[in-house]
This record gives sequence, C-alpha cells and structure tokens, in this order.
Amino acid sequence: ALDRFTKLADRMDSRITKLHGAGSDTDSAAAALLLARTKISVAHTTITYAETAINMVAANLSAGTSTSPSESEKKPAKDALEEARQAILVAGQALHDVMPLLSGTRSESTMREHASSTMATGTIVQQGDSH
Repeated sequence: ALDRFTKLADRMDSRITKLHGAGSDTDSAAAALLLARTKISVAHTTITYAETAINMVAANLSAGTSTSPSESEKKPAKDALEEARQAILVAGQALHDVMPLLSGTRSESTMREHASSTMATGTIVQQGDSH
C-alpha cells in the first residue's frame, strides 16, 4: 500500500508543478502533500517496527519450549501491528486530503466558465465526468 501511496504522491507532486507553472496558487496543496509524505514516512517506520516486534516474538518462540506464545508475549507485536495499521490509514487520509486542494487550483476564468455552464444547464458536472 505504501508503494502505491508514494507513486500517488509523486503524481500529485507532478500535478502541483504543472498547475504552479500555469499560474495557479498551489501553496496549500504543496503543504498538504509535504504533510502526506511525512505521514507515509511515519507509516514506513511503524511497519519496520512491527516487523521487528514480530521477529522478536518468533525468536523467543524458537528459543523456548512452547509452540505457541502467550498473550503477554504476543502483545508487543499485536500493538505494533495496530500502530502500523493506524499509520497507514492516516497516510492514506492525508493523501486523500490533498486531492480537493488540487482541484481547487483552477484559474479564475475556468471557474467562471464552469459556474456559468452549471447555471445554464442546472446540473453539476464533477471534474472527470463526460456528461
């Protein structure tokens, strides 16, 4: 999932660069994307920590006589996995939060054209729709 997040962030960065070159104000989108990249990095770190915690449980299991770890032995790994899961969700939400900022960077004339065509037809056409 994080590889997809990184690729999506790269595409968003490219879009921000293109919009900025066209004269759009992209400051808020760029700041939100920077925050999203930070959250992706945090998710990577928590996944690495979870892998380490799981390996420690496995090592303790192979060193002992028990074939199944106790709940107290599994707790650090379970907690680390939950932390990693939450970090992935937060990173995904941070990327999602960038998207409306990218669509909100249209030029003033484009927004006026869109508003007048919406008023004329009485329908709202979402960006990307072909109706």
